[in-house]
This record gives sequence, C-alpha cells and structure tokens, in this order.
Amino acid sequence: MGKKRNKKADEKLPKYCYLQKGRYIYKAYAGRENGKTKFKKEIRLCSADATMSQVWAAYEALMGTPQNTISSLFSKYFSSPKFNNLAPKTKKQYTAFAASLTKYPTKNKQPFGDADYTQITPGTIRRYLDKRDADGAPKSGNREISVLSAALSWAYNRDMLPRGTMNPCLGVERNRETADTRYVEDRHYYHAYNAAASAPQWYLQPMMEIAYLCRMRRIEILALTKSNILDQGLDTLRTKGSKDAITLWSTRLKNAINTAVKRPRKIRPMRDAEYYLFCDTYGKPIMDDSFTSAWDRFMTKTAAQAKQDGVDFERFKFHHLKAKGVSDFIGDKKRASGHKTDAMVAVYDRKKDEVDATR
Repeated sequence: MGKKRNKKADEKLPKYCYLQKGRYIYKAYAGRENGKTKFKKEIRLCSADATMSQVWAAYEALMGTPQNTISSLFSKYFSSPKFNNLAPKTKKQYTAFAASLTKYPTKNKQPFGDADYTQITPGTIRRYLDKRDADGAPKSGNREISVLSAALSWAYNRDMLPRGTMNPCLGVERNRETADTRYVEDRHYYHAYNAAASAPQWYLQPMMEIAYLCRMRRIEILALTKSNILDQGLDTLRTKGSKDAITLWSTRLKNAINTAVKRPRKIRPMRDAEYYLFCDTYGKPIMDDSFTSAWDRFMTKTAAQAKQDGVDFERFKFHHLKAKGVSDFIGDKKRASGHKTDAMVAVYDRKKDEVDATR
C-alpha cells in the first residue's frame, strides 16, 4: 500500500507521488523491514511550478502508459476519492458508459478513448453526440458524455487541463430523448403474470403485483423487509425523493406479500427477527443485477412463446408496471405515486383519458 497522504493537496497526485523540496517526486513503497517502512529510490518528475497535467504526463511517461488520453483520464478519475464516494449503482453505470465511449470508433477508426482529452473542444463533443444519434442511441450518447463531463470537471478542479481551458462538455446541447410513454395493457400484464407462475424465479410474480398495486420501483421492492408489513398495510418506502406512504391492504396485495413471507427458507428467521421479503433460501436479498437478468430472460422467453402460439403480447420493462399502477389508479395520483410535482405524475400517467362527446 502507498504512504498515507498527510496533505489534502497531495490527493490529486498520482500514486506514490509527492511534492517535496521544490519538486515533484515518485517514491514507491517497498515494504517494511525491522518494523520500519521502506521506500524505493525516489525519482524526480518535474519542478514545483509544473501544472498538474504536466505532473501526470511525467508520471505516465515513467510508468510507460499513454499520456493525456481519455482512457487514462477515466483511469485516474475512477481511482479518485471523488468517484469512490459515489453510490455503488452509480459507479457501475459510470464505468459501463465510460467503457462504451472509449471503445467507440472515430472517423479514422481509432477508439475514442485514444483521443487527447486536453485537445477536446465543444465541437468534438457535439460530433460524438451526432454520431450516437445517427446510430439510434441518442440516450446512450448523452449518458456517455455526462460521464466524460464528470471526469473532465474533476480534472479541471485539479489543474489537469491546460491553463484557461474549461470543461468542453459544458454548454453543449444534448441529444433529444423521446419520452417513454408505454402503457401496459391488461391483457399483456395478465399474460406475463400467468407465465411468471411457472418461471424458475419464484419472486417474479409477486413482485409484479407489488410494483403495480403499490406503484413501486424495482429497487424499492427488493429492499422490503418484515418491518414494512404493518397492520393496516404495506409501508411503502420510496427512493429518488418521492414521498413515503402506507399502501392499505387489498386481497391481491396481501396475497403477494404472503407469497414472500411463506416462501420456504433453509434458515428460518426467528419469530421477531428482521428479514428481507425477497431473498434466497439462505435469507440473502435478491440482488438488483440478478433480478434484472432474470426479468430480461423471462420477457424474452415469454415473448417468443407468445409469438409461437399466436398470442397477442408485447414485452415490457418491469418499471412500466409502476406507470401502469399510476395510470390505472382512480383518485389522487400524486399521493398514490409519492411524486411531489404534477410534472412527475404526468410522466407516469400514461393511460388516455376517456371523455364524453360534446353532444
């Protein structure tokens, strides 16, 4: 492990690099001997008046790694405390989008990750977005540039961009994204619901019901525990700033919850012990990735079987079930969904209004 940073300013430096006696040096950790920390012979990188980008360039030259490429920028950013403090799901998404961006071919067939990030202009960003839009992936292009923008902002705040250079992603118009307006018809819902009864994953069917009846997101359902089961209903704890609520019991909701509660487990929780409603036989919660993969396989198989049988069926995303629940709810949709603004309710309310004729 490297020497602990005593100065906060040193955190923006490469690993094993320090500012000492008027110059930047590289001094690698060499282990311990007789209870004392030992270092390898220090190597001078550059003078103290060098910019942070020059320090990194000298370090990369010493390590034999490419200098100032987008790929190297992501490598630095992903090893920084700034990135490591992000939520696990966010880090996973950032990493995936960065991988897609760095592999994308430029006009000279070279990966975009090989481009010099100190030479990127707003025009470069716009051309990339135009290409992703032409590929039919405007939303992915937007997300990829957002990750690049985060990395460049991090570099800017650490003097790793040329003097006078701002983040070139700022101010660039993003691709237009088409809103998801899919409404799951009852016949499609019940076809999938019935098919889920014979799926290898027992939890698909009850989770479909809870998503629809309680207008809940996948991640919110997976987090449900015994303590969410109240006398009057299900304590619906929401994410993304939505308002929590208690969804009162209905026969369908009670049946869905009971399916989870009565699921056989090799290790049964004690009578008053806390446990996840959706878990494996050992009580470990179903992970988000596992559920997403299972749902994708289930939808693919169900759609293929429906086509073979000549059944009218259109596959849908699990998140569409929350929108269906909001759309079908009769009453105050804002309270039912937990959304705090009418604009957000409008995003999920996708069922067409039925209105009387003028005469």
